Amino acid sequence: PESPQQNPQGAPAPAAPPAPHLAPAEVQIPGRAEALHQANQRLAEQLELERHSAQAVNLQIAHVNDQNNFLTRELEALKAQTSQMLSHGWHSVTGPAPPAPAQQPRPHPVAVSYTHLRAHETPEHLVCRLLLEKKNQ
Repeated sequence: PESPQQNPQGAPAPAAPPAPHLAPAEVQIPGRAEALHQANQRLAEQLELERHSAQAVNLQIAHVNDQNNFLTRELEALKAQTSQMLSHGWHSVTGPAPPAPAQQPRPHPVAVSYTHLRAHETPEHLVCRLLLEKKNQ
């Protein structure tokens, strides 16, 4: 057993009050350390999933950008090709434009028979002819 310390006058020194014992929070609340550790793990897993999701989105964006660049180059090439074809007289993809019909003077009217005219009669001509015949009667 320890003897109490004595002060220089020989009287025993009063005992120091016991220091308050402050335990860490993990010990103060049972299970808190485990709960914090699990929450930290969940956050780390969520962060990792979000990082992988962001990487996947970035890869998709890069792929779409590559496709867009390819299609833009193809469109520009087609525009240039179309412009070149049009400048060389092509009017469609089937071939060059047909030559413009030569403007020739019309020949003098040729007399034809009434039967010939009736053979080429259109419904509109028929209506006009019948109205004229009715008017002349």
